[in-house]
Amino acid sequence: MLDFRPSEELYDLKEDPFELNNLALNPKYSEELSHYSQILKNWIIETDDKGQFPEKIRSLKINVGNMG
Repeated sequence: MLDFRPSEELYDLKEDPFELNNLALNPKYSEELSHYSQILKNWIIETDDKGQFPEKIRSLKINVGNMG
C-alpha cells in the first residue's frame, strides 16, 4: 500500500472495479491518460472548481476544528 496518493490515477473499471491497479504510469495507456486529463482540466475550468487552488494552512485548521 502506498503512503501517498499519486498525482495521476487511471483505472480500467470493468477489469479492476476496486481500483487496485493504477494504469497512469503504464506507457500503453498514455493516450487515454492524456485524453481524460484534458477532460478533467476542461471540467475544472467550466465549473470553476475550487480544488484547483491550494488551501491555506490556516483555513484547513479552521475547517478541521469545526468538524470535531
